[in-house]
Amino acid sequence: MISWTGLGRARAVAKRARVGLAAALVATALAFPLAAPSTPAGATSLASAQAQAAQLASEISAEQSRVNDLSQAYDAAQVKVNDLNSQVAAARASLAQMAARVSSISATLRAEAVSSWVNQGSGTSSIAMLIQGNASTFAVRQAFIDTVAGNEQDTIDSLDIAQRAEHAKQVSLDSAETAASAALASVASDRRAAENETAAYQATLVQVHGQIATILAQIQAQKQAAAQAAAQAAAQQLAAQQAAQAAQAAQVVASPSGGGLGQISTAPPPSGSGAAEAVAVAEQQIGTPYVWGGAAPGGFDCSGLVMYAWAAAGVSLPHYTVSQYDDTTEIPLADAQPGDIIFYDVPGVQEPGHEALYIGNGQVVAANETGTLVQNQSIYYDGTIMGVGRVN
Repeated sequence: MISWTGLGRARAVAKRARVGLAAALVATALAFPLAAPSTPAGATSLASAQAQAAQLASEISAEQSRVNDLSQAYDAAQVKVNDLNSQVAAARASLAQMAARVSSISATLRAEAVSSWVNQGSGTSSIAMLIQGNASTFAVRQAFIDTVAGNEQDTIDSLDIAQRAEHAKQVSLDSAETAASAALASVASDRRAAENETAAYQATLVQVHGQIATILAQIQAQKQAAAQAAAQAAAQQLAAQQAAQAAQAAQVVASPSGGGLGQISTAPPPSGSGAAEAVAVAEQQIGTPYVWGGAAPGGFDCSGLVMYAWAAAGVSLPHYTVSQYDDTTEIPLADAQPGDIIFYDVPGVQEPGHEALYIGNGQVVAANETGTLVQNQSIYYDGTIMGVGRVN
């Protein structure tokens, strides 16, 4: 005869302890990745690198603005130099033309004078007409020569004045051209210097961005390592708690007040029942996260896991623990076989509030609660067993 009272009290105590610990472990595991230490490693270096990057970006922007201004100044200076070059070339051409004109006029006047003197009586020269008659005397000839020389000199003097003015203009243009070329060279030098500074800033900024990426990777690795350590610690504590619960359950079963539960059957399920396939499918889901309302490989809740396993065997069950309890045939715990459903009670509730699929040897596959994975565990892990249901 099975005594449920003593076992129920023991399971209820174990369940409350397990639920409290599991909740604490889940809260710790979930909160840990979000929490940051008061002075995380690398945080100071990261802030410093980010500040340096911002400063470099500001300096690069200022240098680029300076380069743009210098480029505008260079373009203006180049236009001025080109204009002065054109003016100097024009002035030099004008001087050359004036020099050629002075030479030509001087030669013409001299030739005219000689021709007039040689042909003074022939009447073939316009100058000869001036000296016909008494011009054969020495005095007249000398006066003629002076007149011709004077006319030539006046013309040459006028051209010389213009030539000197043009030369002065050329000197002024040469001076302006030299100054403009020097200004152009200075602006070009400043622009090259600004471009070099910008390139240096950009190279430094690339290095700083690399440092930031390295620091961020280190911080992320530290967080991941800490999260893994916390998860391992939580898993170890949960395993220890489950072992303690199993030991406590064994003591209650063996105690006189408990009356004993007898030997749970480990025989294989009846041939053709589909239980073996349901058990195999359930075991394949071990490690899948618990998801409330889940009934697929991406996540399961307790009734969703059992429903999914039996659906693979061709049996349709509702996705609700109470309905599955009502739709299955109740059997004694001592007769439980793989594929049967173990129903657990919840304190203060008259209906089953949790379930798991029995797989034999006192073990079940269960999807327990948020923050846990589908796992293989003791049949007694969750407190009071309310009943066992066999799928029809």
